[in-house]
Amino acid sequence: MKPNARRIEVRTADDKLIFSLRLYDEEANGSTSDRDEQKGHDGNGGKGSKDFIAMTESQKRYLFRILAERGLEGDDAHQHLKERFGANVLTDVSKREASSMIEQLLEEGEAKAK
Repeated sequence: MKPNARRIEVRTADDKLIFSLRLYDEEANGSTSDRDEQKGHDGNGGKGSKDFIAMTESQKRYLFRILAERGLEGDDAHQHLKERFGANVLTDVSKREASSMIEQLLEEGEAKAK
């Protein structure tokens, strides 16, 4: 079965491609868990899966900046992140997990501000 996908492209005024995004129709491709099994995905973004994408340097810097604004810096911030992620090293943290943690930390900061 051919996947049912839509492609969205963002271009500059002079038609230079900035980025492209593909959206897949869940019904056409089966459930998410079916696709994950087909790809050999372990379901949690773990490094053991062939789909693992490590957190980016930008995400890492942003996480440390958020913690610095709360008074956690250097080794203390590093240890805090390892504990929050449940990881021995930050290179074991996926891009998806990092995005989720950024959202959590920002929500916690908003809650404290109220």
